[in-house]
Amino acid sequence: MDYINDVYFGKLNPTASVKTRERIHWICKRAIPTKILDIGCSQGIADILMAREGMSVIGVDICEESIESANSYKEQEIVDVQNRLSFVCSGFLEKDFEVQTFDTVVMSEVLEHLVQPISFVNKAYSLLKEGGIFIVTVPFAIMDHPDHKTTFYLIDILDLIEPKFEILELEIIDDWIALVCKKRNEEVPLPLDISRETVKKMEKKVYLRERALLDSIEILKNRAAHLRLENEVKELKFQMKLKENFIKVLHEKVDAGNIAFNKVQLELIRLKCDEMLKDKELLKDINNSRNIFEKVYRVYRKDGIKRVVYKTLKKLKLRK
Repeated sequence: MDYINDVYFGKLNPTASVKTRERIHWICKRAIPTKILDIGCSQGIADILMAREGMSVIGVDICEESIESANSYKEQEIVDVQNRLSFVCSGFLEKDFEVQTFDTVVMSEVLEHLVQPISFVNKAYSLLKEGGIFIVTVPFAIMDHPDHKTTFYLIDILDLIEPKFEILELEIIDDWIALVCKKRNEEVPLPLDISRETVKKMEKKVYLRERALLDSIEILKNRAAHLRLENEVKELKFQMKLKENFIKVLHEKVDAGNIAFNKVQLELIRLKCDEMLKDKELLKDINNSRNIFEKVYRVYRKDGIKRVVYKTLKKLKLRK
């Protein structure tokens, strides 16, 4: 569903609201009273505006939800406006209008949704009174959308319209090509002349879109470079974390190795002690050394250091 009324009233994107109002008002201003047919009317805002100004309007749309919404907006209008409005859920080609003809047929944002838009143009031609007005808007150039099947540049829309209609007015309204066309009495060959002013307008629009595209590409490049740097930093941090964990594990292993080494040293000392205790001669020497030390220690405590030296010298016969 196309929420054209919600955009128009600013319930959605405010920037889109300004652009949409400009396009809707441009269409309504160029409609010739009094009988209007709006193909692809969506929620019906253009039809409501024209009915408020005394025009009799039939809006047709294939989307049931859109027609339900259009009727809910219609019910909010005064009775006179409601009486001039009619919304029909139907495919345009399948709809039988019987003997009705119209002063103006509006086809806004419709042709780009068709694989063969010529069928819609031909039927619109058949429903117009002699000299009737055909108002058409289509997106200019590429406008990606899942349901857009045809892309229109200037020559594309002129080739489609000019055999059956005389172009009275051609405008570039933001991202749309907008045409006011008068029904010809008979189909004519395509004219070859296009005004220089028209070409200038189109080229200026192409320039602006290319400029915006290049700016967008540059922004995306900068974002990609920034993202690449962020990813590189994240990778470096991750590698550092891995190394820190590896070093921590090494430290733990070294500590565990030191503990094991100390245990081995203690075990070796214990084994040496056990061997020493098994050596009787060594124990005898140790005991003798201990006895000598104890005797010296006792003498020292009893007689003092001078007496010990005196007795030692006397024993060595170095003193009387």
